[in-house]
Amino acid sequence: MKEIGIDLTTQSSKHLDDVPWRDCDTVVTLCGEADESCPALAGDVRRVHWPLPDPSAAPEAERLAKFREVRDEIRWRVASLWPRSG
Repeated sequence: MKEIGIDLTTQSSKHLDDVPWRDCDTVVTLCGEADESCPALAGDVRRVHWPLPDPSAAPEAERLAKFREVRDEIRWRVASLWPRSG
């Protein structure tokens, strides 16, 4: 992420109960089991599932490239969530 100017040094993984997901209008899940095990959401919440490959499962020699591919795919998909203006 640092390669593209995003500093994650103060970030950490959080449990679902530690984020205000009930207040969200869109919930995006990434891993395969999340599509089936995601908590029930209100009817007006947009739920999007992106079954992206886990880059940490790639062979060591390919891992950095796979992380970059998934990072770039997520970046593109997040940008596509919002309508473009004029």
